[in-house]
Amino acid sequence: METLLSQEEIDALLTDVNSGEGSHPLSEEEKRKIWMYDFKQPNLVHKDQVRILESLHDNLVKNFSVFLSEQLRMTVDMKLVAIEQVRYSDYIMSISSPCALYVGKIEDPESQFIFEISPQLVIFIVERMLGGKGSFIKNSRQISVIEKRIMNRLIQKLSSEIRSTWQPLKRINCTVNRFENEPEFVQIIPSSDPAIIVSIETKVRGNSTIINLCYPHWWITSLLSSLDIQDQFLLGEKESTVTGSKTVSENLNQTHMLLQAVLGKINISVNDFINLECNDVLTLDTRVNQDIPIIVNQKEIFSATVGQYQQRYSCRINSVTTGEKNE
Repeated sequence: METLLSQEEIDALLTDVNSGEGSHPLSEEEKRKIWMYDFKQPNLVHKDQVRILESLHDNLVKNFSVFLSEQLRMTVDMKLVAIEQVRYSDYIMSISSPCALYVGKIEDPESQFIFEISPQLVIFIVERMLGGKGSFIKNSRQISVIEKRIMNRLIQKLSSEIRSTWQPLKRINCTVNRFENEPEFVQIIPSSDPAIIVSIETKVRGNSTIINLCYPHWWITSLLSSLDIQDQFLLGEKESTVTGSKTVSENLNQTHMLLQAVLGKINISVNDFINLECNDVLTLDTRVNQDIPIIVNQKEIFSATVGQYQQRYSCRINSVTTGEKNE
């Protein structure tokens, strides 16, 4: 039996391969199952953690948008557009120079973060805060010392909002301690380490810019790795524990309430009201031996008797009001 192929048969096989004949084309459904994957930089943030980050930063975007609108006396639209994982070196290389980078410190666990804002937006904000009309310059320039000081109030508000953002997970301290115009001078983590970038689109007068928050990946993971936290955001609040109930009870016990004792009422005409003078006597609809209502939050809660205790007018609670009066 002959097992060797002739030259004509080899040439025919090569022709079929080059022309694509004999190969089975992929269907549309099979093509959709193929995607690119970077083995050098695997995706370390799963979808559940992304949902938690979106939920947390939605409140930051809303609150910061309201604050900016108040400071600039105009409508500022801000929207969370993306949360992605990138290599820190790639993020730094994507920032054009000159830039406006605020480097902050976060504690417990201790780390750093970056607040990146467009220099054009900084100049626009400063101009509006000083009473000007505000305009977006075409070419970026470095931020002056005076402009940095004017921006301090906005940056302090940002620090407060970041603290509030992570409050549902953990109480953290957040401060912004320096400003940089050149991205290569900012090194919060090693260049090869992954970082989480939160991108916020800001629209003012038809001009759109991107504000970025850069967190170290390890810091995000340390906060979101707890199963209890994931259940809290993804599955809803669990049943309150004994410790949680005690905390709520203690907070409620320290809440102040206003109690009002209504001695009585009287209906008079406008003419009588205008002619009221000193030493005039008004007769109320409540008798001396009759109970008076104790009002809490515009609702009658108790019935009490008026008296005197240690040289002060006082009320003695006689009964708890129920029924239609308390609804």
